[in-house]
Amino acid sequence: MMAARPEANSLQSKPDSRASKKKTPMTDRSRESKLAELRAKTDEDLAEVIHRELASGIELASANDFDAGDHASAEQAYAIAMKFLATLADPAAVAALHLKSSQLRKAIDERIQAKPV
Repeated sequence: MMAARPEANSLQSKPDSRASKKKTPMTDRSRESKLAELRAKTDEDLAEVIHRELASGIELASANDFDAGDHASAEQAYAIAMKFLATLADPAAVAALHLKSSQLRKAIDERIQAKPV
């Protein structure tokens, strides 16, 4: 019968000296701060995506040769922007993008009304 090697067992029983198991309030605040930074960065990126969708839709709705394909693409850009806009947390960005989305909606509606049937 072979005896267990003591050095293998001693590694398992050593306390983890690198990380404290006790959480401090500073650690929690730091984590919350990092999460807030990440959320702000995510909101900035999302606002940019929404802005590009709306700009693309406005460009399509303003095209001289506006056709059914442009209409469908502009409507899709509007729908995507509105879907993402609902998840945005920055009130200033939401207000600005709502204004831009209203401009796109108006541009689409005017083009459809002006189109002969």
